Amino acid sequence: MPTPKKPVDVAVFNSSQGKWQHPSYFRAEVRIILGNPGKPMPEATFKTRLALLEAECPEFQRAPYRRTFSPFHLNCLLTLETWIHQANHCIATVRERLAQEGLPTHEYDEHRTNN
Repeated sequence: MPTPKKPVDVAVFNSSQGKWQHPSYFRAEVRIILGNPGKPMPEATFKTRLALLEAECPEFQRAPYRRTFSPFHLNCLLTLETWIHQANHCIATVRERLAQEGLPTHEYDEHRTNN
């Protein structure tokens, strides 16, 4: 089985608007990225992760019923999933860590400006 390729984050210049646009990911793509190899994350689990981030992280705010996720949202979800695995799937521990530390969004911003 070939190894899956990592998604490439590319900015596209939109000449009609005169600004750079970053790619967006559809819900199904995000669930595939967050899931196990060969199968996407279950919808119920995905909704739980979204609800947790929306409740605990003010920087994660996104428009309701929006179908796409920005690279920033994907980064937040990947960070949250890493923390959940480290906490042995104990949501209370992750919720406490979010309340105390918050997401390391400054690291994402530094990475974006350095590239």
